Amino acid sequence: MKMIKILLLGAFTLLHVFMISCTEDHSIEPQEDRLEITDALKSQFYKLGFDASDIRSEKVINPITQDLEHFYILENDIMISPKEFKAMLADLGDGPTTEQYHTWNLVNAPRTIKVLGYYGSGSNSTYLDNTMRTALEMAVQSYNNLNLNLTFTLAFGTNTSNYDIVVYRSSGAGGGMAGFPSGGNPYHTVYIQSGTSNYGTVVTRHVLIHEIGHCIGLRHTDYFNRSLSCGSGGNEGDAGYGAVHIPGTPSNTNIDMSSVMLSCFNSYVSGQFSNYDVTALKYLYSDQTPPPNATLSVSPTSVNFSNLSGSKTITVSSNTSWTVTDDSFWISVSPASGTNNGSFTINVGQNYQLCEPRFGTVTISGAGAESKTISVLQWGRSPQPGEICP
Repeated sequence: MKMIKILLLGAFTLLHVFMISCTEDHSIEPQEDRLEITDALKSQFYKLGFDASDIRSEKVINPITQDLEHFYILENDIMISPKEFKAMLADLGDGPTTEQYHTWNLVNAPRTIKVLGYYGSGSNSTYLDNTMRTALEMAVQSYNNLNLNLTFTLAFGTNTSNYDIVVYRSSGAGGGMAGFPSGGNPYHTVYIQSGTSNYGTVVTRHVLIHEIGHCIGLRHTDYFNRSLSCGSGGNEGDAGYGAVHIPGTPSNTNIDMSSVMLSCFNSYVSGQFSNYDVTALKYLYSDQTPPPNATLSVSPTSVNFSNLSGSKTITVSSNTSWTVTDDSFWISVSPASGTNNGSFTINVGQNYQLCEPRFGTVTISGAGAESKTISVLQWGRSPQPGEICP
């Protein structure tokens, strides 16, 4: 069975060792009329936390005015206009902090985000087809089901006035394109390529959930190594600038390969948020406000395991919401978040190393409370007849 790897700008089908891309997009400008890409420009994007190694300039047709508008395209599905780029540099100042990053890369909440699926009577290449309209309804409902402090409404039409996000169809073999928030508002435009519908409603919903995720500030889950989902590619940017790790989700030692925010996807995706996607969105856009005297404690604060796989329960005493993360590939936790008093389980895989123990740390972060850590020790296996410890 052939696996299809699809980038979220353009579609790429992995056939044997060849990566084939579709370039027959009437909305793309001629090669000779592009924004200039210089080493200095790339350096500025790197400082903002983006991987500029594959940066390119494109013009995209505005479906309303039919004007060709310039954009920088980074990381294969992030659109940034020269005006937005200038504003980001202004925010950068002498060095961005997490607070500044959130200022231009998250949406002010609580609020209602009005989504418009571009569709009307007659024939228009930018109208969403039936599969796209159904998938967009499902995508919006998926976000609303999370009970975030962002409420999404959806309508279909051609009057784009007073809408926060407008979703258009564009030419192409499959995938989508969007951008990041600015000024506390979501990115305003999503393009979904016409060929996406050929993969069915579930894949189309996946693409729309992904692109709306960018519009409200989510980066790619595998930003630090695109090859994990795409088969090739490197680091998209420094986590200190453009990709701040969200507590409660895996770090780069334990990637969530079921996330809707992976850089690339295949034709077998579920079209649903992973558990860690939910944790991330609830952390960023939750109505829960930590109490003024938030408390957090855990018991025990250290656990030991034999070399065999196993699990142990940790008790949490708290009056606030909390998330759990681990730092090792052989450790997993479940659930990864909770509220007030509760518990979670630390699970470890089997240690096949001869006599060699391994060590890890589980961190519990409470909203408004001091974080706690749990030391995890797992012993190596005992020597078999004829073996000796190194």
